[in-house]
Amino acid sequence: MLSYYHAVFLWRDSYAHTKSSYLVVRHLLLQLNLLPKEKRYSINIAEFIQERTNLSRSYIMKVLSDLKTGGYITLRKGRLIELNHLPAKY
Repeated sequence: MLSYYHAVFLWRDSYAHTKSSYLVVRHLLLQLNLLPKEKRYSINIAEFIQERTNLSRSYIMKVLSDLKTGGYITLRKGRLIELNHLPAKY
């Protein structure tokens, strides 16, 4: 059990450090979208991303705003309502 969690954390850390900031945000948005609607609606998306990365809140908000403006995501009161196909590059 311990080795499984160790492997998961190593994968997460290697993914976060080898990718661009946008790809990390994109990956977390896709993870959040996999959760059941009731759970997803109770999670503030900016806090969810900020807790799992070292990204600044202003950068996270800028990316989310741009994705919302482009019609890629739908947010309501900071909660992810709908996720359309996200662009591969920012």
